[in-house]
Amino acid sequence: MKTKLNIRLAQIQDANSIRELYRPYVEETLFTLDTFLPSVLEIEKQILDFQATHAFLVAELNEKLVAFAYARPFSLRQAYQYTVEVFLYIDRNHPNLAIEQQLYQELETSLSQKKIVALISTMTRHHQSGIQFYEKNGFTQRGILPNAGIKFNEWLDIIWLTKELNAPERLSK
Repeated sequence: MKTKLNIRLAQIQDANSIRELYRPYVEETLFTLDTFLPSVLEIEKQILDFQATHAFLVAELNEKLVAFAYARPFSLRQAYQYTVEVFLYIDRNHPNLAIEQQLYQELETSLSQKKIVALISTMTRHHQSGIQFYEKNGFTQRGILPNAGIKFNEWLDIIWLTKELNAPERLSK
């Protein structure tokens, strides 16, 4: 059977599939600090909000959603308007670095076109494959926040990685 990968903008109809893909990350891993699975309505709101300002993409393999990636504002303060936090999750039943890489490249292209300057990824120290993925894509570790979160009764260190996507433009006063 021929496989067909399709990367597209997320739609609110994708919310339940995104939720189910994200479920094992929340319920079984230390890769995310989410301790409660977001509702379908919360994910629908994220899709609409992040799509309007930055990007929210999904990857489908043979018409089945197998990954999603999005960027959200790093901070609500206006001074951070060119800085985003990026996230990427792939179906744990379909681990495929080619899909992950292609989806990430589409996300980065979309953000570059929006003149985003800085990308930030935060993850727990336990997510070594994620850290390696972002480093392979030009991110640099910038710091560690020790014991910044707790999940499954375990204190977790958070790793900060950053990448300059576009050179900052000199802004007129």
